[in-house]
Amino acid sequence: MITLALHSETHIALRNSYQHKDAIKALASYPDVQWGAEAKAWLIDVGLMEKLYETLGDSIAPASPSFWMQCPLPTPIVAHKARRTTRQIMIEKRQEQAAASKWGAAIVEMGKR
Repeated sequence: MITLALHSETHIALRNSYQHKDAIKALASYPDVQWGAEAKAWLIDVGLMEKLYETLGDSIAPASPSFWMQCPLPTPIVAHKARRTTRQIMIEKRQEQAAASKWGAAIVEMGKR
């Protein structure tokens, strides 16, 4: 039976899992699934817990309540904004200048009344 243990804030150690190594490696690629030499166990990212239980749920020993209380929540993946090109920046600047010019002229006109 595979036993679960906390390894770090982002990874969980799977102990007694050597016979299931191929199924564990198939869960995801490195660094989400890796062999921890000092822990002598497979380390999986916390976000893969659901996938782990789907594939090897019948081979996992029930974890203690303290494990579940200390188990960190998976961090959501944040998509990075695409970088703007120089052309896009120049177009935005022209639009801002045109808007500022229009509003500036309207404010000056209102002040003359």
